[in-house]
Amino acid sequence: ASKYQVSEVCRFIPYVPHSQLHQYYAKSDVFVSTSLAETFGIAVREAMAVGKPVVCTASGGVDDDIFDFNGFKAEIYDYQAIANAIIAIKTGAVQFNSHKIRTYVVNKYGREAFLKKMSAVYEDALKTKERA
Repeated sequence: ASKYQVSEVCRFIPYVPHSQLHQYYAKSDVFVSTSLAETFGIAVREAMAVGKPVVCTASGGVDDDIFDFNGFKAEIYDYQAIANAIIAIKTGAVQFNSHKIRTYVVNKYGREAFLKKMSAVYEDALKTKERA
């Protein structure tokens, strides 16, 4: 952190109980994930669900959901890109619309989206059974 001059503008929190995560997300300016491999990227999406921009590595799980309007995606091990993205957010050089970030992730993965997708799966299964 000090090598890339982000220690002065960041507070690093190594662990938070799951029941308190939403409080930390809400108080934060940015969520950073430097995972080497992600299956889905729940934490990244939880942060976006409260409208926070993210800085993450191209680790698989979130690759299809990071755009200019919700954060930055860096290659794995590209510490300079990660540091530059954090600095850009913290200094205000890049700004994000928290409502747009939240709306995107809720529309794609929220309760209503989940129920709609699951209903479609069941309806397709019933139609397939009827045709058989």
